[in-house]
Amino acid sequence: MNKYITDKLIAERMSEKGWIEGCDDEHARNQVFAHYECEITDQWQNPDFSIYEESTADGYSVWIATADDKSINVSEDIYYYENDLGDILYEAIPDYNNIYCDNYDFVEDAITRHYEDLLCRIEDEIIDELLDEGYEGVPNHVFEGLRSSQSKGKFINKYVLPVYACNYAN
Repeated sequence: MNKYITDKLIAERMSEKGWIEGCDDEHARNQVFAHYECEITDQWQNPDFSIYEESTADGYSVWIATADDKSINVSEDIYYYENDLGDILYEAIPDYNNIYCDNYDFVEDAITRHYEDLLCRIEDEIIDELLDEGYEGVPNHVFEGLRSSQSKGKFINKYVLPVYACNYAN
């Protein structure tokens, strides 16, 4: 009998490795930090990269995003609008070990995006492992048939159950 890759099997393998879809923010943060061997803090501790708000001489707020706080480049490191800062932090996470950021929203957005990206990458790795172990993927024509058939039940009874040796649910 053939062994088929299922969503349940993938989820079990991912869970064994600590990658859980729909987990809480703290778990996601810990997984991302461990994967990239980095930390983000709102305490200044000689960071490798920094994102923080600063005031100009005439009282306007600007944002600084830099790897060198001793030599800030006005045209590259200073932002009047904060719109791009979540993307900048996202890009900094894989490259820096100690990141300072004084805006929690940027951190949560970047962590969530990395966790989702890593979930996809880990899922692909697990599928490759399962294929190496002799599991087979369900062919795309089965999904296409389910999607396009008038009666899902008839399609399953006629084409899926006999071919893929499924058990009937009670």
